[in-house]
Amino acid sequence: MPHHESASAAAKLILKRIYDHFDHHLNVRYRILIVNDTFNQQYNWFLEWQRPGHRTRSVPLHSLAASRTSLPAVVRLVRQGVGMTIAYRGFAHQR
Repeated sequence: MPHHESASAAAKLILKRIYDHFDHHLNVRYRILIVNDTFNQQYNWFLEWQRPGHRTRSVPLHSLAASRTSLPAVVRLVRQGVGMTIAYRGFAHQR
């Protein structure tokens, strides 16, 4: 996320991209994945889905500059826009 991008602008873009890629099918699990990319100092957002008996598929949604202050605000706004599970990867060793 560029330093001038607000949490609401980032959430709006992420929600738009979720709806662009979301096809509601029965028996398909959808979730949002947020990955802490410490190498590039950013949070990468993905939409993941899995059909029964198939591998998990994903599409990148957006990348945000790593900021512990902006991430919770963006997550809160995205949660308000969609009712999907949000999973986190790579956050276990942060202090």
